[in-house]
Amino acid sequence: MSAVTSSLILTIASLWEAPCATPASVRSDRELLVTSEVVIADERAAPGGPWHFASLVRELLPAGATDAEVSDAVLGWLASYGQDQTLTPDPARPASSDNPARYLPKRAGPWAEIAVPWLGASGGQTLDLAKAPFKLLAIVNRMDVRDPAQCQSAAGEGRFVFVALDGFGEPLNFTIIFEYDLPTTTRDARGWADAWHALSALPCDDAASCTGYLETLESVTRAFSTRAGGAQLAQLRTNDVLTFPGELREFGLSADGRITPKALNMTPDLAHVTDAALGAWILENRDAVMAERFTLPGRFVGFSGLYPRLKKWQFANVEDEELRFHFSKSTCNGCHTFEHPRVRGIDGAYHVSPRGEVSEYLTVEELPRRQEVACATLNLLRCDDARLERRHEVKAKIRTH
Repeated sequence: MSAVTSSLILTIASLWEAPCATPASVRSDRELLVTSEVVIADERAAPGGPWHFASLVRELLPAGATDAEVSDAVLGWLASYGQDQTLTPDPARPASSDNPARYLPKRAGPWAEIAVPWLGASGGQTLDLAKAPFKLLAIVNRMDVRDPAQCQSAAGEGRFVFVALDGFGEPLNFTIIFEYDLPTTTRDARGWADAWHALSALPCDDAASCTGYLETLESVTRAFSTRAGGAQLAQLRTNDVLTFPGELREFGLSADGRITPKALNMTPDLAHVTDAALGAWILENRDAVMAERFTLPGRFVGFSGLYPRLKKWQFANVEDEELRFHFSKSTCNGCHTFEHPRVRGIDGAYHVSPRGEVSEYLTVEELPRRQEVACATLNLLRCDDARLERRHEVKAKIRTH
């Protein structure tokens, strides 16, 4: 091989240098789980800012939603906790053996400890949105939840984590996560990975150095959380320990702008703990369960993830401990409590606690895994759902030939 040919090969290869050399190139604190006080205390998280609780709710409603309409949406959501409800996994279909009616009992805490004081501080029947008792805890990149075989049609999620506050501004044992699909109408998964990764190169050690970082982060979040950006709510999730036992719930947005309970698509109703049919389904779907990428059929799912329990999830005829563990870990209450200490949490219940503490499970296990996923996505050469090529693979082929 001539020196000229060798030089040409090296030149071409350099064009495909991976933008992410190692997973460590992905800075978790800058682009995966942002909890910096500089960020969460920024004016963007204050009333009227794009990261404020009320602003996010407003963006979920039809264009031009008034303060009263935002108030009604929030009050309707909190009031739903105070009602006994009978719900079906698919609200568009009648109850059946595949779409069973589930009883969701009321809980007093959210209305009594959040709505009532907020209404009192607002001086009327309509909430003063500037007095929303919610504090931002984290902004989260969850591109890792996308199907890894998809790139053009799925990019994962972007999230905001909040804690509810009491009348003195102290955190209550109630957190809520706004979870959005990252829209693929404007950029594919690789494009989203690039956008998040750009944050790692920007300084943000204190308020004085963080201007560029904050502006870029705002641009990234507006692209998934605003109406103009094509906001598509995947779900709202709550972790409520205002009363015992604790409970995890999930909510969706109805066509008329109401925030309504929805089924926990990876968490069985407690009635199925010893159900042989559920055990059979787990065994039949072993690969998906072990990969923790599955959706339970409607006949099994519940609307409430209660915890703690004295015993871990156990399933009829499932004797393989790793299979049992991976299914349980994929459930809401399994991941947050039943599988402690293998899934290590703050207070056994939170991965980001009401006081902003991050669980050891996240720091030791999850964030390193998410770094690997982010790095692999950044190194995609071509974003194609039929065939995903990686930069380092192309680079290797060039050097081989």
